Amino acid sequence: MPVLPWLGIVALGGILAGMLAFVFGRRAWRALGFRRRDRFREYWFHRMPSLLAGEMPRSDELRVTASREMLESILVSRWEAAEPEDRDRLLGLTERSGLLGERIRRAKEGTRWDRLESVAVLGQFRSPAAVPVLLAALEDSWPPLASAALRSLGMIRSPAAGPAIIRFLERGGQVEPSVWLDAAAACVVDPAELLRLARDDRPEVRALAARALTESPRPASYDSLHTWAFHPDPEVRAQVARALGRCADPRAVPLLAAATQDEVWFVRLRAVAALAGFGAASSLNAVLRTTQDPNFQVRQRASGALASLSSNPGEMLEAVFSADDPYAVQGFLSELARAGLLWRTLPLLRDPDARRRRDAEKLVQGALAAGFHPFYLNALEIHPEWRVRMAVARLLATTAHPALTAELERGLTHAPTPRLRRLLRAVLCCQPSAVGEKSRDAVARTA
Repeated sequence: MPVLPWLGIVALGGILAGMLAFVFGRRAWRALGFRRRDRFREYWFHRMPSLLAGEMPRSDELRVTASREMLESILVSRWEAAEPEDRDRLLGLTERSGLLGERIRRAKEGTRWDRLESVAVLGQFRSPAAVPVLLAALEDSWPPLASAALRSLGMIRSPAAGPAIIRFLERGGQVEPSVWLDAAAACVVDPAELLRLARDDRPEVRALAARALTESPRPASYDSLHTWAFHPDPEVRAQVARALGRCADPRAVPLLAAATQDEVWFVRLRAVAALAGFGAASSLNAVLRTTQDPNFQVRQRASGALASLSSNPGEMLEAVFSADDPYAVQGFLSELARAGLLWRTLPLLRDPDARRRRDAEKLVQGALAAGFHPFYLNALEIHPEWRVRMAVARLLATTAHPALTAELERGLTHAPTPRLRRLLRAVLCCQPSAVGEKSRDAVARTA
């Protein structure tokens, strides 16, 4: 037999044996590393109560890199779920163990990737001592490092970082909008400082500054906002309208009412939402006009706002119906149902005041026309006052709608009590869609 084929077989066998040795050796090495990490984790978990009580870690415990990294990982993970009183102890342990100082040193003097990792970890430590080195990293020309520093400053929430965060946006640093917004909302103490960025020539800077103004946990005052309500940039106008809704100053209502007539639809949307938050009766006419808005989102939000502004929801529902917009009608009724107003208006069907009783009847009839049959069928079964149940039954009997008829027939089949079954049968017989003219006295006799 020739020698060459044998050499090929031997070479192929050697390659396969080498590959198998590499695979199994790698798996054994990784298993060894995982077991080692598990030993360090178990060791630090046993040591953690005494360390949090004030004991200093020994130098031999932190000599091994894997042991030090495991302690750091445990402290970071514990911080997320720690109570406020426990966070001070975790921060003290981070400083006593030297982990904080080591990360600060590496963030200053390490390689590029080592600095990036250290800057990210410093934010997870939440230590104010890391703010100076993070501010220095924010000025770095490498965008990933500056973005990581910005994210870490947002985690620490130090007011000292507020001016640097504003300057970072002013000088045009590459930034993820959500990262900058989180950092600005957490660190900028006075939201009015963000308003000066609204004069910037770059639209992206103006938009970010306006959004940060509204997302700040500290609402801006009316005096600092009202001059920006008619800014040339629609994004700024929209965010200022949102901020005016948070300032809780009644002087903002006329400005927001004027903003409902803005030429840009999302400015009108923000203004209507802000007026709904105010709940001022003086804004009722402005919100009512926006139910005829060309944009369906504005109409839908306006109809929902009417539910919190009007003392006569039946009349308001008629006005919303006149716009011939089913989305607006559904938004209005859904807001009423969410606020519990649909249920609370049911007793008004028996109110001695004719005006309030008529408004409640208009609301029920309009809701039935819009398809809110299940709500009133449920009231017909569970409302505690039998007179209210009878009033609802009379209104159901005068409503001709195929969906309502189907619901009544389904309820008649599954009625839990004979009395409810008789009531549903009487309502079905009295409906205008039933064959022939039926007397409505049958509904009254079920009482």
